[in-house]
Amino acid sequence: MLLASSLVKLVAEIALMALLGRGLVAVLAGAQRESNLFYQLLALLTKPLERLVRLITPRIVIDRHIPIVTFFLTNSAASELDRNARTGVRVESAGSSSADGGSTATDASPASG
Repeated sequence: MLLASSLVKLVAEIALMALLGRGLVAVLAGAQRESNLFYQLLALLTKPLERLVRLITPRIVIDRHIPIVTFFLTNSAASELDRNARTGVRVESAGSSSADGGSTATDASPASG
């Protein structure tokens, strides 16, 4: 589970760096950013996340703001994964046992006696 969490965090951090670099190149290159090879490479790396964010955001969010929203959502996800890794919190799947040793409501029946 730690390996999966580390891999997801790694992908999130790479995406954050790509989004940050893309924004920096956009500021430096200005209107000619679409012809910049480095900008195109960074855009290629960030497009899958941007498509996902476009699917989950309402239509009122304009397409020009999607990279910014993607950056903040990815940053919050990476921060949460980092905090969980530092505190030792394990992210359990829905079908796993509960924290009290796997007891269920049927285990808590009163003892007859």
